[in-house]
Amino acid sequence: MFRNYLRITLRNLRKHKAYSLINIAGLTIGMACSILILLWVQNEKSYDRFHTNANRIYRITCNASEFKAAVNPAAMPDGLKREIPGIKNFVRFTHLTTTLFEAGEKKFEEKNTFYVDSTLDKVFSFEFKAGNKATALDRPDAVLITEAMATKYFGKENPLGKTLKRNNSDFVTVTGVLKNIPANSHIQFDFLMPMSAIAQQDGDLKENRWGNFNFYSYLLLEKQLTEKSAEKANFEKKMDAIFQKHQEGFKVKFQLQPLTDIHLYSNLQVDLAGHGNVQYLNIFMVVAIFILVVACINFMNLATARSARRAREVGIRKVAGALRLQLIMQFIGESLIISIISLLMAIG
Repeated sequence: MFRNYLRITLRNLRKHKAYSLINIAGLTIGMACSILILLWVQNEKSYDRFHTNANRIYRITCNASEFKAAVNPAAMPDGLKREIPGIKNFVRFTHLTTTLFEAGEKKFEEKNTFYVDSTLDKVFSFEFKAGNKATALDRPDAVLITEAMATKYFGKENPLGKTLKRNNSDFVTVTGVLKNIPANSHIQFDFLMPMSAIAQQDGDLKENRWGNFNFYSYLLLEKQLTEKSAEKANFEKKMDAIFQKHQEGFKVKFQLQPLTDIHLYSNLQVDLAGHGNVQYLNIFMVVAIFILVVACINFMNLATARSARRAREVGIRKVAGALRLQLIMQFIGESLIISIISLLMAIG
């Protein structure tokens, strides 16, 4: 019976080509637009979720009156770990200005360069392609690069152990190669150098300073903290108290921001670039639903307008002994087949 419905449907589509083209085109365009928007929404919501412990990683943010920032003091994460139970590990990033790297005749200015703690792999799940991730950042002159940078500077050669000249002065050695950073990571970098090198290169950026608000710090906790819970509020009060012990009178409050909230729910100063906006996300979701509803209404209007022309066909089928249920199934089948064709074209 299904084969019969399919044969009749295809015959009707061929017989009424203009109607079929308008119907299928309308549904295809509506579905394609909605699918594209929903895929974008899904991608925006997937940011930073590829990390193994994403639900237990939090960024420390600060709030000084109306100044809300994504940075905090260099010494804070270690100070918190020493005094607050439940912190498994931490990692800090601090961004460099444009850095000049050279390898032979190849010379480029790079913007995505950071200093980072050697605990990077203990907190995040960025994949290593080459090198020992446990020791890659132990040397002060070490540098981690991404696959793209390895190809850019060294071509098909093995980059491990190769040196790069930095800012026309010192040399750094490639000790590890990371797979290219996923596009849905809020932290985007090409070069990572060890935090231990900071004191050697810039005395004003020593690691133990509590007044240097120039670091993006991430804590890996033993367990997830529920948003707006008493446990989270108590943790943040302890953060404030510890900071006041070292910077008494400095009116700053600190908060924990879940890693998976950073991309869509950040409206902070001194933040990393490239964040999204959850309000735009909601607007586009409404637009996607609206487009799909309009496409469906257009489909139904065309079907209703054509129903009068098919009255004769229905009458003949009734005379031939067709049951009401069979007629209903035929029309539903036709609509379903048109919808499937439109969906396949929209996906394709």
